[in-house]
Amino acid sequence: MMTCFSAGRWILMAFLFLCVFQDVRTHTISLKILLSMFSLEIIWYVWAFFSGQKTDFFSILVGFGIGVCLFALSRLSDGTFGDGDACFFAVYGLASGIQATFLVLSVSLFLAGIFSLVLLVRSFFCGASIRHKRIPLLPFIAVPAVFLFLIQSGFLKPGGVL
Repeated sequence: MMTCFSAGRWILMAFLFLCVFQDVRTHTISLKILLSMFSLEIIWYVWAFFSGQKTDFFSILVGFGIGVCLFALSRLSDGTFGDGDACFFAVYGLASGIQATFLVLSVSLFLAGIFSLVLLVRSFFCGASIRHKRIPLLPFIAVPAVFLFLIQSGFLKPGGVL
C-alpha cells in the first residue's frame, strides 16, 4: 500500500488537507485534485509492481470498493452522502487499503453524527431551523486520518504514550 512508505503517507496527508480546505470553503472537491491523486496512485502501484515491492492488491481494491459503494449510496440517496466524499474515499481506499479506510470511515461518521446531534439539540432549544443545513464531512475525516498517520509514522504509539 502507498501508506506503507513515508513519502506515500505525506502525499496522502497533503491530498487530505487540500480536499478538507476545499470542502469547507466550497462544499465541493475538485475533480482535478481527485484525478491527480488517483493518477499518482496508479503510477505508484505500477512502480511498486515492477520494482518487486510486496503489495496487498486485494486490500487496496476492497478499500477502493468502499468508495465505489459510497458513490452508489450517494446516487441512491439523492445526495445525502456527497459525491465528492465518496470519490475521496475511493482515492483514500486505493492509497491505504481496507482496514485504514474502514477505520477512518467509521470514526468520521461517528464524529459527524455527534456533531449533528449537538446541532439538533441546539436548534431544538434555540428554536432555529437546521433542516436544510449541509455539513461538510471531510473535516471529520481529517481527525482519524491524522491520528492514523501519526501512528503509522511512529509519532504516536497505539498505547497513547508519546
